[in-house]
Parts: sequence; C-alpha cells; structure tokens
Amino acid sequence: MMLFKKLNNRYFYLLVFFITSIFVSITALYIERKILGLGPLYHPDAAHYLKYQSKYFYLSLDYSIFENIKNYLFNFETGSLYYSIVHLFYDLSDYVNFSTPYRNIIKFNIFVYALTNMLILSCLIKKFDREKNIDFLTLLIVIFFCFLPYKVHLSVNVLKETIIFFLLSIYVLYPNKITFLTSFLIGTPMRLSFGFYYLSLIEFNKKYLKNYYPILILMIVGIGLWYFKNIYTHHDELNFMEFLEKRNESNMGGRSFDAMPSFTDYGLYGSILRVLVWPIVFLSGTFIFFSKSVYLYIIAFEIIILQSLFFYKNKKFILSLGLIIFLALVSIYVNTYTAYIRYCYLAINLYFLKIILNK
Repeated sequence: MMLFKKLNNRYFYLLVFFITSIFVSITALYIERKILGLGPLYHPDAAHYLKYQSKYFYLSLDYSIFENIKNYLFNFETGSLYYSIVHLFYDLSDYVNFSTPYRNIIKFNIFVYALTNMLILSCLIKKFDREKNIDFLTLLIVIFFCFLPYKVHLSVNVLKETIIFFLLSIYVLYPNKITFLTSFLIGTPMRLSFGFYYLSLIEFNKKYLKNYYPILILMIVGIGLWYFKNIYTHHDELNFMEFLEKRNESNMGGRSFDAMPSFTDYGLYGSILRVLVWPIVFLSGTFIFFSKSVYLYIIAFEIIILQSLFFYKNKKFILSLGLIIFLALVSIYVNTYTAYIRYCYLAINLYFLKIILNK
C-alpha cells in the first residue's frame, strides 16, 4: 500500500496543496496591493509588457491555427513570446468578458504557480513511495521552498518568471527528451537565454555527457540562437570583447535601492570583477549588506535559509560548476544587481529542486 494512501488518497493531498498555493498567492496579492501599496506596475517590466503587448505580439485568437504556428516559428528567435501571451488575454476579453485582461493574466500566473507546486509535491510523494519512508525533514524543506515569498511575489505580477520556472521544472521533475524538448521550444522564444538555465543542471562528468548529449546539443543550439540575436545580428562589426565592453556600459535601468557595486567605471575589468564577486555574493546572500530595501532583504534571507537547510540535509552547499558558470555568464551580460537577481533566482531554485528530489 502506498504510504500516503494509509491516510487517504494521495490526490486529496495534491488538491489541498494546489488550493493552498492559490490561497497563498491571493493573500500575497492583497497584502501587496492593499497594505504595502505596491501597484500592478511596480515592476517596470510589467508596465512594459502591458503597454507594448499590442506592438510586439505575433499570436492572436483572431488568427487561424496555421497562421499562429507560422508566426510562432518565424518569431522563435525574437524572445518576445510573452508579449503574445499577454496579448491573448486582451483578445480573450473581446470574446469572454468575465474580467479585465490584467486580472486574468494574474489568475493565469497564480494557476501556473500552484500547478508547479502540485507537481513538485507529487514527485516528492513518489520519491517517498519508492524509498518506503516519509522523510519529514525533506517534506518541510520542499513546502518551505514552494512558498518562498519572492516566488509568491512573482506569481502575482505580470512577469514571465513564474511560467519560465514551470517550464524548467517539468524537465527537472520528469527528466526525459520529451519534457526537455517541450520546455526548450516554449521557453526559448519567451526568454532567448532560456538554454543557459540548463547549465545549472549539468554535472560535468563523462557519464552525464554520454547519457544527455541530445539535451546538450539542443542547449548549445539555444545558446547559439541567443548569440546570433544579441551579438551577431545587432553587433556584427564588434568582436566578443568589444561586445562585453558595450554590455558593461549599457543602461539597464536598475532601482534606487540597488546599492551593489557594478564596477562599470572599470570598463572590461568591471565585467571581470562582476564575474568574480557577484556569484559569491549571490550564493551566500551577503548582498543583504548592500541592500536598501525589504525587497532585497527577503531574497537574501531566502537564499541564506535555503543554503542552511540544504547544508543540514546534504552536508554541502548549493554549489556546482554548472551553476557557477551560469551565474558568471549572467554577471557579464547584466550590470545591475536587481536584474542579476531576477535571472539567477530561477537558476538556484532549479538546482535546489533537482538535488532535493534527487533528480
């Protein structure tokens, strides 16, 4: 008899966890909007997606299935799929007027977040069944992981991180060529650097490279698309080192509470300093000492607690060569720490999930 069936049907627990996840997100939404006063456009990216969804979309309910497939393929390398997802909700409001497009986007994000949590718990229950033992410490760690405040925050804003993490998670939870191909084909046109996230999962040994070479090939294809789009197409007269200097000088906005040194005044050496410093500061959570906002305090505490729980459970920290390579590459591409956190937060969560479930 399955362990969780001793109490009741496992699907009951999954349903409760799914509903609880939705309730937590709704509670967070109320706190952010009504108590903290964080409006729907608190994130500049959210304002951008809502404003320009009618300009950069290429999928629509007004198009035929064939037209949507054609547009999807022709725009695969643009990295603008999320504009189309947002636009589809505006299209939907013309046919079914049950709420505003903005609210429906938030509902969709919350649903994806809750679905991800449910799938994670499902895989954990299967792990317990295989081992014929309920590891309550692992159960508590996974529950804590699913309800990380920043992760919940992402689920109640018009941002694509919740969907991207779901696409990455389905491969970690069900590792096979089909789930990888699915996540790759949907995730890459949503964020062109999507293929880089797989770096955080790679174990650089002969056995891994032998068993997962098709996945590595597709990952290289994804990285190649990113290079073609971001460097070759727009900077065909620049060599790679000149591109790095240009990224170091680029204006990526940032926030007033972003007090982490970016070293941009040092030119190319600034990029090298970020590679050396930012990954260490991020993985240790010590960027809390450079923070001027509760927003960054929360993320720093999350990482510190995750590292502590991970060390207590596995006698090692959340650290791998693949993860370090990913963090280093991001530190080259971005020059504000708030942008850096947005990219890297998903990677450390992904690696944590893989190891805690022994995937």
